[in-house]
Amino acid sequence: MTTAEAAKNEAMASADAGADTEWKEAVELVIRAICSGLGFGGTFTTDLVWEYMEMHFPGITTPEPKAMGPMMARMARLKLIEKTNMVQDSTRVECHARPVAIWKITTFSADYKD
Repeated sequence: MTTAEAAKNEAMASADAGADTEWKEAVELVIRAICSGLGFGGTFTTDLVWEYMEMHFPGITTPEPKAMGPMMARMARLKLIEKTNMVQDSTRVECHARPVAIWKITTFSADYKD
């Protein structure tokens, strides 16, 4: 592992630790709902996850918004999604149109089991 990879892993662990369990559970529910709705092969960015969080769980927030990265990585480890090599500019004002990863759904909804 390179020094840069180790630093990335440390930063992701720190961000993940900064988010509480209720927020993480809500994010997982949202990602699973997006996967079910868009279906196998569909694509989305974290912009959609944040939008669904605001719509469906408005009272559940995190003091560490960088915790979304570890959540996406967790869903990828569960084989629900995979990061593509594509990006698009974020539509979230607080992201200042920075490029965000496009994620692809890799599991059929019938396979979504805990």
